[in-house]
Amino acid sequence: MLTPILGLLSAVRVIPRIRTAFQRRPRVSGDFADSCIIYAYDSRGNMTDVTGTATEVRTFNDLNQLLSNAVTPVGGGTTNWTYTWNLDGTLATKSDGTNIYAYAWDPGGDQRLLSMSLNGVTQVAFTYDSLGRMLTRTPYSAGVAQAPTNFEWDHWDCVREFAPAGTYRAKHARP
Repeated sequence: MLTPILGLLSAVRVIPRIRTAFQRRPRVSGDFADSCIIYAYDSRGNMTDVTGTATEVRTFNDLNQLLSNAVTPVGGGTTNWTYTWNLDGTLATKSDGTNIYAYAWDPGGDQRLLSMSLNGVTQVAFTYDSLGRMLTRTPYSAGVAQAPTNFEWDHWDCVREFAPAGTYRAKHARP
């Protein structure tokens, strides 16, 4: 079954993707199929099918942007995700038919994510400095802004994340 899949892969991608096509979790029985995840790719390198703990079937447009993803867990119903894209190539929305996730991007064309909303209610917002480095990540609860995480930078290295009270959430070591 892997031979037709290999014909679709470029020589550069054969080695890493072959590894992911085999054992992904510890084998708990002698049946190889129960512990194997198989990926299929189109001629452009887009992952079109995934078979394993769930089955996924994906479609793409001519710009290699994901348009749909049908996900069927073993023994479960199918969730059909659909995606829309802005003219600048940024993700505009994704929907499972019930919920709509909308993404707002910097209108200046810098492709910085400003916020994400679920069914019209903001879930998280971001701010950036003039160099494009993230300054804050603000989570929302029921549409109300919560305490943000602030980011401190040393040139292009994020050196720490901290809460408004000054407590560290993470400290990043420089190599």
